[in-house]
Amino acid sequence: MINELPDLNASTDELENVGLKISQENDDEWNNNWDDDEWIEEKVKEIDQKKKVQVQTVDNDDDGGWGDWGDDDGDDGWSDNDGESVKSKPKPKSIQKSVSALKTPKAQQVSTTPKRFYKYSKLAPMVLNIVSQFYNNFSSLKSKVDSTADLEDIEYTFKHNFKKLLTSYFMIIQPAVLDFYPSKILFYNDYNKILEDVMATHNVDLKSCFDLNLKLAQSTTNDYSQKLLSIVQPYNPYLFQDNDMEDVLREERSTVFISELDGFFGNLNSSLLSDSQLNKQLIHNIIVNLLTNLYDYISFKTINRTEIGSEESQLLGGLIDKVFSVTLRDNKELSIAMKKTAAYNKLDQVKLILTSRLRVILDLFYSAQFYELETEEIISLIKSLFVDSPMRKGAIDEIYSIRNAAD
Repeated sequence: MINELPDLNASTDELENVGLKISQENDDEWNNNWDDDEWIEEKVKEIDQKKKVQVQTVDNDDDGGWGDWGDDDGDDGWSDNDGESVKSKPKPKSIQKSVSALKTPKAQQVSTTPKRFYKYSKLAPMVLNIVSQFYNNFSSLKSKVDSTADLEDIEYTFKHNFKKLLTSYFMIIQPAVLDFYPSKILFYNDYNKILEDVMATHNVDLKSCFDLNLKLAQSTTNDYSQKLLSIVQPYNPYLFQDNDMEDVLREERSTVFISELDGFFGNLNSSLLSDSQLNKQLIHNIIVNLLTNLYDYISFKTINRTEIGSEESQLLGGLIDKVFSVTLRDNKELSIAMKKTAAYNKLDQVKLILTSRLRVILDLFYSAQFYELETEEIISLIKSLFVDSPMRKGAIDEIYSIRNAAD
């Protein structure tokens, strides 16, 4: 239990380095499914007393930082056995980090295009009221200060302490967020709402506070990412690495893998259903980030194979189709978004090579079908799929010649 606020006279750096380790709590605890009409009534502890959550909606014409967290530099475990990153190319612009200017909603309901909604509880306005009271002390001092220089110094001090005050609030709530909120996402929304309003109203730089909130969201996707990785990695020796396994056994392993993957994403969609009502864009970003990691991982492992038999290549091509099917789950919006990403298109292009004859691969290459694959990646797949022959050598020479000429 926290008995008092940290010392506001401490430096901002000191405050930000105290107790800010993002918790890795069990997702099942905060992803409980609520009935549509019940989650609004879920009880939330305020700092000194229990309050009922009353959720309001913000409609913002800017993403307010929702998309920034997905490309956190921290290691989420999706690497090969030697620790090399599985992402051989930068992410496409559609999911790449893009820090946009933050704008505060002008009203509770703002008409914008496109619309981005998120919901916050009544605790956010209460905290904003405390911030306003804090700033009112500065207003009362204005009439008592004659020197412009002194007034500027006082104003700077007050604005600087906004960051300390809001950092302290985060430190109080985050370590035990589920004691105060029914969902991490709702706290994320509340804190973002507070920061947006304070920054716009008082012209304060709160980037470090936004970074804290993005780390909170990143911890959520990292938890899911680790669970997904624990499903995929055991199948490396059977599906994603060179092996001499019989085709029948390999196909059995493939069937079990798809079944486990299907179960994971089925549970994921159910557990995130209620949170998507709070912040649809953020939940969408979590799923896109997971799928990007998964698709890149399979592409990387397949490209780095040194030998793939003809029957196995067809099995792997079918496996990729099934991965697309169970991960997108007839979700039209998600499917449209993912098909614009480099990760999806690269894996789809790997599948084309796996399931095509050499002459067809060359035809597809000439029609620019392998735009997400590096030259060496195309060559690596061809060498693993086809025995050394004049025809293979000729195809490789053609690919090198055309790609080098394009460069």
